[in-house]
Amino acid sequence: SPGNVVAFITTGGLLAKPIRQLSEVQSTIQKGLAAAEDIFDLFDEPVEKNEGGKVIERVAGKVEFRDVCFAYDDDENDLVLDHISFTVNPGETIALVGRSGSGKSTLASLIPRFYSPLSGQILLDDQPVETLNLASLREQIALVTQHVTLFNDTVARNIAYGTLAGAPVEAIEEAAEKAYASGFIDELDHGMDTVVGDDGVLLSGGQRQRLAIARAFLKDAPVLILDEATSALDSESESYIQRALEAVVQGRTTFVIAHRLSTIENADRILVIDKGRLAEQGTHAELLAKGGHYANLHKQKDGGEASQSRRSARSQTLVPVPEAPSGGGLLPGSLPGSEILTGSWYRSNGWTRYLAPLAVVFTLLAERRRKRISGNPEAHWRAPVPVVVVGNINVGGTGKSPLVIWLADFLKNNGYRPGIVSRGYGGKGDYPLTVTENTEASLCGDEAVMLARRSGCPVIVDPDRPAAVRHLLATTECNIVISDDGLQHYALDRDLEIIVVDASKGLGNGLCLPAGPLREPPARLNEADLVVVNGTGDWQWSGISHQMTLTPTALVRLSTGERLSLQDPALPPLVHAVAGIGHPERFFRTLSDCGLQTVSHAFPDHHRFTLKDLMFGDELPVVMTEKDAVKIAALNPSLVHAEFYYLEVSAAFDRAFEDRLMAIMAEKTNPSQATAE
Repeated sequence: SPGNVVAFITTGGLLAKPIRQLSEVQSTIQKGLAAAEDIFDLFDEPVEKNEGGKVIERVAGKVEFRDVCFAYDDDENDLVLDHISFTVNPGETIALVGRSGSGKSTLASLIPRFYSPLSGQILLDDQPVETLNLASLREQIALVTQHVTLFNDTVARNIAYGTLAGAPVEAIEEAAEKAYASGFIDELDHGMDTVVGDDGVLLSGGQRQRLAIARAFLKDAPVLILDEATSALDSESESYIQRALEAVVQGRTTFVIAHRLSTIENADRILVIDKGRLAEQGTHAELLAKGGHYANLHKQKDGGEASQSRRSARSQTLVPVPEAPSGGGLLPGSLPGSEILTGSWYRSNGWTRYLAPLAVVFTLLAERRRKRISGNPEAHWRAPVPVVVVGNINVGGTGKSPLVIWLADFLKNNGYRPGIVSRGYGGKGDYPLTVTENTEASLCGDEAVMLARRSGCPVIVDPDRPAAVRHLLATTECNIVISDDGLQHYALDRDLEIIVVDASKGLGNGLCLPAGPLREPPARLNEADLVVVNGTGDWQWSGISHQMTLTPTALVRLSTGERLSLQDPALPPLVHAVAGIGHPERFFRTLSDCGLQTVSHAFPDHHRFTLKDLMFGDELPVVMTEKDAVKIAALNPSLVHAEFYYLEVSAAFDRAFEDRLMAIMAEKTNPSQATAE
């Protein structure tokens, strides 16, 4: 009947919304099922054996291994630890070294009874650990591993969790201070109350590791196990941590596991584990004198000519791999930038002449602005100390940062106390901002963090350069200022100007924006005190210039700060090369000159990387520029794999440039300004 038809159609129409809602519920159900599966797997795990009933107070820290053997799955034919015996007295610092897979971490894991030995006995203060209550035993031990687990909670609650949850705020802050974590914590939006995200995803690898070390400080246990505890710290942070650890190990027994042998040279005793056996033990000096396993490990870390020859022989057998068009989309040999306009600046494209009238207007406006500032005493400011400006007239990178780092070192070696001011391109912090190696790149830009880390000088970021210099002089004892990329910031008077030109790019078509790549006309070079040419190329200039050579010094592992020689045989010669700089081809060419074959991935200058940018579907090492490493380190790239490196380069000049620089400084520096002390 018509009524049934209408009822059917109406009912069918009403079904649409519940069905759509069911699809939304389905995704929630799937998430719940996945979570439930993890929970049930946890429930299915066997309960740890806790047969010991003895509860102990704070122990002295004596640890003894008596003929201990261990094998996973209790397989006596595949021993991981083979008849290990040694005694550690209270307060001793013991280093465990050996090749990967030798059993170092397994040995340390037996102390808190994460595993039970197959045979033999482990004693804590002369008491077998199996006779001790498990919770009581683990109260005596603080553990920091190379894999840090953080919770989606505040920084404070991640430091003080579990049995430490009731710790007073003052104790938490003191632990963070000792672990050198307070610096970056203070820079977070809400300090100790900042939520760090799932597994600490909002923190860098080094920051996560420092929170783990702060946990150990807070627990104040008599036995301390450090399993690659400084693996995610850069070299300078690690030196701070090493000094802090030297204080905290006093009066407690410490086991240190490290691949970087330089970090354990001061241990009271070094135990060398080889294939599950205790191969040798002694102090650093004693083991080197023996010329055994430890000496061989130490020698391998230093590299050598033999490794270089092996690497050369191996690289000759490789078949070149085509460059990948993925990533940023640029191939080696292409011109800087992916935009047609940018590329045309460095090619003979006739159509750019149609923009020439606009270039004339831009030039006139730039010159008018400069005269307006220089003619108005209130529009510019002279600092009471000498100011050296390092800049360029090109758009894009030319190699200023390595020159700034070199200049800072040069001035320090000549008795000055330099400080650096920078615009902080891409930063979103409150200015003026004091930048340290631990400052987030999102606040100040990547270059400023790199300058702070490499130069060791105070670095202030502010788009207003005079304000940056005032803050620098008010908060430090600097007596000379280096302005990074401040050539066109005429509000800050300068005593010395250095203009950097990339030899391979030159000045492009020689026109100003938008017809060419120049911010100021080529004649501006004649006004500079020094013109520095970065590298070699076809660009020629009639004036006096000085060549800067960028020399690769090391590959630095991003996760640990470990420095590898470019001839290290452990480094595969085929790598992914990642560059988000103004001239990526120079970086790719440098890697090629070092004997590395690259699959190159170029990105725009100051690119904001994501983990997706670094996923190439394999586990080949990824090598990046030092500037890009500042941003990429904050992404926790170890979530992809551990083989991420940056290329450290250093600038070099001949003696003639150094002499001319000092002569110009002596000539241009006012007597009333600060001098080198």
